[in-house]
Amino acid sequence: MTGAATDRDELARQLAMSHSQLRRYAADMKQVVEAERARSRELAAANLRLARLDQLKSDFLAFISHELRTPLNHMAAVDLLDPEASPEDQAETVEIIRAGYARLNALISRGLDYLYWVSREPGSVAGSVHWPGAVEKAAGRVGISIEFDRPADSPLVQGDEEPWIRVFAELLGNARAHGPSHGVIRVTNAADRDWTRVEVSDAGGFPSELAEEIFRPFTLADMRHHSQGSGLGLALARSIAGACGGSLRARSSGPGTGAQFIVELKHVRGTIDE
Repeated sequence: MTGAATDRDELARQLAMSHSQLRRYAADMKQVVEAERARSRELAAANLRLARLDQLKSDFLAFISHELRTPLNHMAAVDLLDPEASPEDQAETVEIIRAGYARLNALISRGLDYLYWVSREPGSVAGSVHWPGAVEKAAGRVGISIEFDRPADSPLVQGDEEPWIRVFAELLGNARAHGPSHGVIRVTNAADRDWTRVEVSDAGGFPSELAEEIFRPFTLADMRHHSQGSGLGLALARSIAGACGGSLRARSSGPGTGAQFIVELKHVRGTIDE
């Protein structure tokens, strides 16, 4: 009996030792798995940064090739300056050159502005603001009247006021440019615990298949208005919204059916401020 008890004790000791070794092995494996997951996240973030840089390069090349052609053609009118021409003809040529320079300067400034915002990390603007004031100031900046379903209580959302004013100003300006004349522009909203969704609606519209494409730089659903803008407005608005921790999307069933631009703003807190 003594020998059997000794064997049982030895077996128990070995089992306890094996169990301890298995626990250490499991702990080591857990560390290895967590380290691999961390490296995978780092690689995914690095790949995302590389993709963003590649997109920036493509957007910049598109900007150079697509948008600078017209103002440079205007400025090329300098070759038409003729000392023997009448003062009226000289003044007309100079005005063409000045217009080309002004457009070139505006396009470069707007292009650099877009490249700045599109290079910002999502959610990198960490301030907070009550969004209804941004909508109202945007309408004043654009100089239009809107039907605004202003909430009695408003959530505090992520971002600074000026960037959100710019987002809404771009959307309201786009609605004015691409909607029918004298069309009503409405701003409605809904909120849950974490998000407020603000919808800017007009009576214009675009082909439904362009709902994502119109946010690409230099894409214009209505080419009649090309000369009035840089083709960067919606792309810039989406980039700013993303930097503020939000998002921007659009929907429409086609020209003349109306268009809706939905801005999602992230609440700084999960409750509505009284």
